[in-house]
Amino acid sequence: MIENPYQLLPLRNQTRYMFESTGPKGAVLKLILFTQIEGDLWNLGFGDLKKGELDASIITNNHDVRRVLNTVARAVYLFTDAYPGSVVRISPLDGKRAKLYNLIFQRRHSEIIEQFDVFGWLGGERFTYNPDYFFDAFEIHRKS
Repeated sequence: MIENPYQLLPLRNQTRYMFESTGPKGAVLKLILFTQIEGDLWNLGFGDLKKGELDASIITNNHDVRRVLNTVARAVYLFTDAYPGSVVRISPLDGKRAKLYNLIFQRRHSEIIEQFDVFGWLGGERFTYNPDYFFDAFEIHRKS
């Protein structure tokens, strides 16, 4: 269950979502971006909005990581509602994010698989997701 996400502002045919993170660093604009790779395959990117562009390399540390990630999860639901049949790829930018994303998929596995088929990428190969493995990237597809 997605608890307490920030309010999302959908943009550009629901392929972009903007929201405001609030915390000790003040209000920080965030952008979630779904970029079509090919066919029904889309990349999920998110991060700070700087000069009108997504900067996924910044770690804001506004002490609201859970709420931010819940907001990203909410955007995935909205996006897959708008684009049924789409596959969303989630590729961490670095090792720290890879650990975080693997932890999220492990902890929320039973909840996620109720709504999504989940696959993990390891060494350039795609596998059905197994929470016992550490994956380089993920793909999710909303169940019909």
